[in-house]
Amino acid sequence: MIASNTDQCVTSRKVEVKVRIRDIDRIIFVPNAFTPNGDHVNDLITVFGSPLLQSVLQFDVYDRWGNLAFRKLSFNPNEVRFGWDGSSEGLYYSGGTFVYVTRVQFIDGSIRQFQRGFHLIR
Repeated sequence: MIASNTDQCVTSRKVEVKVRIRDIDRIIFVPNAFTPNGDHVNDLITVFGSPLLQSVLQFDVYDRWGNLAFRKLSFNPNEVRFGWDGSSEGLYYSGGTFVYVTRVQFIDGSIRQFQRGFHLIR
């Protein structure tokens, strides 16, 4: 922190700020459906959150048989370009229900895991 007075005297000091986040504020949003059809609307699915969400440590997508379809590590939330496009190893899924498991870090350093199902609609 840097401060000055009317006589142009300047001083600085390190200030440590601790942020407390309530558990109710530790939320993320992943859509419950997406339509990867090339129209540039809902073509990728990713992790969204408030400014309290610092980073996505891991975002995994599993098909209905439990096979890993997609994994992305260490990326910023709210950036659609890091999302999943409905493919695995160059092949596109025709549709169906999938499950995501994600580990995220909040600005206070806490790490949480979330999981839920969603639909791929073609």
